[in-house]
Amino acid sequence: MPARLASDQVRAQTVSGAWLGAVRTALNSPSPRLFHLVTRIEQPIAEDAAVRQAADGLLADLKLPPIETVANTIFPSELAATSKNWEHLSQRYRKAYPTLKRWRANRPGTYFGRLVAYPAAGQEIDQVVSAVIPQLDYCMEPAAWARLPPFQKRVVRSLFELSQRQVWVRS
Repeated sequence: MPARLASDQVRAQTVSGAWLGAVRTALNSPSPRLFHLVTRIEQPIAEDAAVRQAADGLLADLKLPPIETVANTIFPSELAATSKNWEHLSQRYRKAYPTLKRWRANRPGTYFGRLVAYPAAGQEIDQVVSAVIPQLDYCMEPAAWARLPPFQKRVVRSLFELSQRQVWVRS
């Protein structure tokens, strides 16, 4: 069944609500395979344990990896937990990336791999270290914060909340 470009957006309070909304959107579309489905989550750390358990149960029944495994392909939190800072995490992931790409599902690369080792002009660029972190640092300056529109403040706040859940902080 061919994939289709999503024309809808999912808005939810929690990651669980967003997941359910994305599933509903896919099931209600002509093709249940969507790409570029924009999802906005007001509280991206909040989660409904019952939804997580049900989803993990469904994945187990289908002989698929649990949510935690999939989430680690987007952001390697287990590797981050043993890294000194962002740069150390990035370096360790880039070192492991060729091995990760040996698995069939990862051959085209991983989401996090493209963030830290984006192929451009014959080299790999760490987009987070070179662009995202400096931009977030700039946004936290009081004068810059005052100029941010409300939606960007929500994004920066969400990123800050996520960073506070990490066991390491950027040096």
